Amino acid sequence: MEKKLQELALKLLDLGKRNRLLNFKDTGYKTLEILNQNIENVFDKITSGQVLNFYSLDSILKKYNDVIEGNDVTVSEYSKGKVYDIVKSNLRPNDILGYKKGILLTKILKSIEKDYNNILLEKGINPLYLSFGLVKYTNNKNEY
Repeated sequence: MEKKLQELALKLLDLGKRNRLLNFKDTGYKTLEILNQNIENVFDKITSGQVLNFYSLDSILKKYNDVIEGNDVTVSEYSKGKVYDIVKSNLRPNDILGYKKGILLTKILKSIEKDYNNILLEKGINPLYLSFGLVKYTNNKNEY
């Protein structure tokens, strides 16, 4: 009997590529990377129920880009390190610095909010996930 229960338990966890909790896929407007340097501090604040705000990044990057003449890089294409260096002195203790190269922060946040509200209304479940750290590995030339 115990062996059958163990077999059933193994079937409950989907280890296939369709399980988005195990196999992360960085999709355009559905994911966002947090650039805060002290991620443990962010985790502690979230788990203690503190209210955190996303730092208004787009306008700061636009101003920064306008100051630099002859810059061929658009504001949404800066590297993560450059973005952090630009705004680190302006971050308040409860600010979250989110960024995705190539996409404005406001567009990503609006997309995530829209999807959240739709799924919450249709299915009654909370579709938001926050991951602290990812594992990347290669097996037979396939990257997971």
